Amino acid sequence: MKILFLFFIITVCIAMHLMAQRQGQDRIDSLLGQLPKAKEDTNKVKLLIDLSHTYYSINPDEGINFGKQGFALAEKLDWKKGIANGGRTIAGNYGFGKSDYATALKYSLQALKQFEKIGDKTGIARMLSDIGVIHWYQSDYPDALKYYFGALRINEELDNKPDIAVTLCNIGIVYNSQKEYQKALTYITKANMIDEEMGNKSGIAANLGDIGELYRNLNNNEKALEYNLKSLQLYRELGDKNGEARDLGNIGVVYSGQKNFSKALEYHLKALKISEELGIKIETAASLGDIGNIYLELSTDAGKGKHNTATLQKAKVYTDSAIQISKEIGDLNTMSVCYKQLSEIQTLLGDHRNALVSYKNFTLLKDSIFNTEKDKKLTETAMQYTFDKKEAAAGAAQEKKDIRQRYVRNSIIAGAAVLLLLLIALINRYRYKQKANIKLEAAYEHLKNTQEQLVQSEKMAAFGVVAKRMAHEIQNPLNFVNNFSEVSTELIDEMKEELSKANYEEANEIANDLKQNLEKINHHGKRAGDIVKGMLQHSRSSTGVKEPTDINALADEYLRLSYHGFRAKDKSFNATMKTDYDETLQKVNIIPQDIGRVILNLITNAFYAVNEKQKLLTKDLPGFQNLAGPDAYAPTVSVSTKKSENSVLITVSDNGNGIPKNIVDKIFQPFFTTKPTGQGTGLGLSLSYDIIKAHGGEIKMETKDGEGTEFIIQLPI
Repeated sequence: MKILFLFFIITVCIAMHLMAQRQGQDRIDSLLGQLPKAKEDTNKVKLLIDLSHTYYSINPDEGINFGKQGFALAEKLDWKKGIANGGRTIAGNYGFGKSDYATALKYSLQALKQFEKIGDKTGIARMLSDIGVIHWYQSDYPDALKYYFGALRINEELDNKPDIAVTLCNIGIVYNSQKEYQKALTYITKANMIDEEMGNKSGIAANLGDIGELYRNLNNNEKALEYNLKSLQLYRELGDKNGEARDLGNIGVVYSGQKNFSKALEYHLKALKISEELGIKIETAASLGDIGNIYLELSTDAGKGKHNTATLQKAKVYTDSAIQISKEIGDLNTMSVCYKQLSEIQTLLGDHRNALVSYKNFTLLKDSIFNTEKDKKLTETAMQYTFDKKEAAAGAAQEKKDIRQRYVRNSIIAGAAVLLLLLIALINRYRYKQKANIKLEAAYEHLKNTQEQLVQSEKMAAFGVVAKRMAHEIQNPLNFVNNFSEVSTELIDEMKEELSKANYEEANEIANDLKQNLEKINHHGKRAGDIVKGMLQHSRSSTGVKEPTDINALADEYLRLSYHGFRAKDKSFNATMKTDYDETLQKVNIIPQDIGRVILNLITNAFYAVNEKQKLLTKDLPGFQNLAGPDAYAPTVSVSTKKSENSVLITVSDNGNGIPKNIVDKIFQPFFTTKPTGQGTGLGLSLSYDIIKAHGGEIKMETKDGEGTEFIIQLPI
């Protein structure tokens, strides 16, 4: 019956979440109704920004769309405050709607720069606080404190007591996360004094809950429970569901510490219901992890030292879900705790191999959390070392140039003498010409075989990347299939039990739950099949037969494939993709697989170039006065097509660092590469050149050092 109760709770959560979405949708419908009548003025900017903010928890992609419209209109009107607020709401959709913290940070820094330009200190303080939250969500506590203290200084200067109290509380929360409990208590107590002075019940409730969490961390469960219950009562009086969910979870943790697991489970399930209803992923992940831990504790057969397998499986399902959500939002703390918990569960289930993998993940995450500052200092040292090496190389360049000039002069003199000696040697070796030709042919054949082996190696490496990507994509739906299959097995047992009791109403409800599980298994099974089908389509070998092909569709397909392939290897990578396709272009007779490989290679190189430039420009964390603004570097890759007389032009360009002049003439040579050792074989552009030549076309390259590169493919029609 516990399983049935759990599914009842989940069903209610889904219903409540849909009701919340409906309310948000009503607000959106109202705003959308006003939009067509709005004039192109500041009121319309406010309307668009309001729409963007309302879409946070319903459809962040639409929120971003309306935010960018408001941002663009504010720029057109030259309304700087509107530009700043537009950037802030776009950042909110990326960070708190999509958990894309890198993009959220980019827009937040731009908005901060705008507030600084207009001297809006309140806006500056709030942006600094927003940026602090982004760093806190990613467990980057030193940088979170840096921005919070910046916000606090400005709020104190403005005597903005509500924001002072919030910022003090946030600083206390960060210190609590770092286990500096005395500092945390000091700052939260200061915040509470200000809130009590203002009569701010919402702030008082938050402070009481945070103090309760502090006492819990200090293993004083009685005090923790006292403060959390007071906080919970205030949140319920205020109708604040978010705060209520947090306190319910904290109370559940306290009861777990007291070994009162039935009470703990009751409160955690209530917290999970509200968190899912509100779509707060960080709280949802924490509740799922706590529930998994309770089932782990309940799996012990008291007095016998054994563990119940079914209860352990429940613990695993909840813990896996917590890890999955933590990965999505980058919550390192919850992920670390859950990996350690999962390792213990897998050990008890006899899955020792995966238990070791989970424990390694826990160890790596733990080291990552506590060594952030150490890693930064090491990075700075490495950067200084690289800079010193470049300076030394620049100083030696002139000396090398002088040596080279002397070498050329001496070589000319020695060359004449060598030429004479060579002439004599050639005459003497003429008699061995036939034997030399045989050796030369053998050497050529050996070189040809070596080149074929290297090409095969390149293909196998590419196959490895595709296989890895395919395994990564398939793993997610398979996890869902496995989890829902395990739960469905338990449901069948319960349904048999109810049928044996002739309790057909309960059995019917279980059957409905089972049907939903099977539908989800079917959905995720089809999803896995679609992934396999798509990957097989992209891995088809060339038929060697030319056929009429839509060049626009081919270029667009490989642009998307390359981008998602790059994102699969590096989740932090982002770039703007621009396209300009000639719609009048007719189908061209080509081998689509071969030309597709060429386009894919050029686009992948372009993404690599802009990513390297982005890394170079963002090595140091920006300060308050030199933060990234509208003119900051935006990685961009462009693809276009155009008909030109009797040929079609395909252009791939990027705004990376370009190609240095001294190696421009070498880029199409076999085995020449500008990538670090192990990252490229130097065969990509060489093979692309051969494929285009085999089609009777040409491939050209134009580059500007520090500005970007453009490749132009010309194919006959």
